Formats: sequence, C-alpha cells, structure tokens
Amino acid sequence: MAADDMWTAFDAALRELEAEFEERGWNQPPALYGIFDRPAGDADTRVLVWRQMLDREDIWGSEHPAAILTRVARSWTGRDAAGRFRTAMNRNGRVPVAFVFVSEVWGDTHQRMTVAVDLRGDRHILVRTRGQDRPRRMPPASMGGQVPEALARLIGAATER
Repeated sequence: MAADDMWTAFDAALRELEAEFEERGWNQPPALYGIFDRPAGDADTRVLVWRQMLDREDIWGSEHPAAILTRVARSWTGRDAAGRFRTAMNRNGRVPVAFVFVSEVWGDTHQRMTVAVDLRGDRHILVRTRGQDRPRRMPPASMGGQVPEALARLIGAATER
C-alpha cells in the first residue's frame, strides 16, 4: 500500500473504531487494538490485540486503566517476551502501523478517549463526551503520560524501533 493510502486508511480505521464503541454504548471496558497495513489472512486491516487479556474484570479491578496498560506493555515487550511479541505482531506479512487504546474517563463529564501512537511516534487522540454527536480530534500535545508511553513501547517493540 502506498504511504499516503496507508495513512488515509489508518485515519479511517481509527474513526471507525471510535464509531463502533459509540454504537456499543457507554460503560464499556477498556480495549487495546493493533492497526496493521496489511491484513493477516482474510481479516480486515484492524486486528484486535489479545482483547481477552484486557477485557476481564479481574485484570482491570480497581486499578486505573493507564496503569494496567503500562503493566501489560512492559510484560509483552520485556527482554524475555519482546521477540515473541514482535513475531506475533508481524505474522503473515502484516506490518504494525499503530496501537490504539480505548477507555472511558469520568471527571466533570463522562468521556471516551481513543488514543493511538503510530509507527512514526505520532499521537492521535479522539475524545467523545457523552451526549456529543461526534468525537473531536485533540492536539497530540494534549495528552502525555502513561497511555501514550505504553502505546509507544508497544509499537516500538513490534517494529524494532
């Protein structure tokens, strides 16, 4: 796929993923996805990454989702696991383009955050406040901390950056 086409497809996949979560409704568990530039087999270009590990109540418990994501990223990309992780993420010729984390946050408002870090290291952030018709794209610098760092660790390990 040409580079421009790949980034257009990535942007569309990110928006489609957020829209799918909107269709499911609110109060959904956090989820981690990988987006790839080529499908593995007949799957579409967005491949769910071990959601069963991230979707269980006993995993999330009372710990903040960002802390769990950080722990999972470290375990998947540590010295003993990094090679297996890279092999799994590049299986069947697919090439990782980004990792995406979707979670809900509560403060003054209830929001869904769709955060991605791509293989260039760029951050992509979509935020939907409950009751809004569509998400808004936030500037990359608007979010620092554990989520983008963990996603960067995953994409780096998957692409040997």
